[in-house]
Amino acid sequence: MLEKYALWKVIEVLVKGEEEYSVRQMSRTAGIGAGTAKACLDYMHENGIIKKKVIGNIYQYSLDLANPAARQIKNAYFAKELLQKAGPKTWICSNEKEVVVVTTMESLKIEGIRIIKTNEHDFESLKKSYLDIITIR
Repeated sequence: MLEKYALWKVIEVLVKGEEEYSVRQMSRTAGIGAGTAKACLDYMHENGIIKKKVIGNIYQYSLDLANPAARQIKNAYFAKELLQKAGPKTWICSNEKEVVVVTTMESLKIEGIRIIKTNEHDFESLKKSYLDIITIR
């Protein structure tokens, strides 16, 4: 559902990518018009979510992970991705440093995300070491 919104498309590109993007690159990668890409990038830059680097007459944009809001956006994106892969009895937790998946599933593997395999009883003690339970499925 979120994929139909231009701002979410830009966020998705920034979160997935490890590089900086010009307006034109963002437009092509996100599949949106250049004017729409510029409006989204300007909005996020004004709100401190992304940083802008000037190289000659070209602006390069990237996610500003020093900003707590940008980190939460990244966490929300990964939570969305995880929920598509996760089965029943899977919890997504976060603290200030990381997002962790706690699950009773034996086969869940997600690159770049720490997976803690446990049973439901032990989850209660794990839960105390995290600030937020993003979701329980």
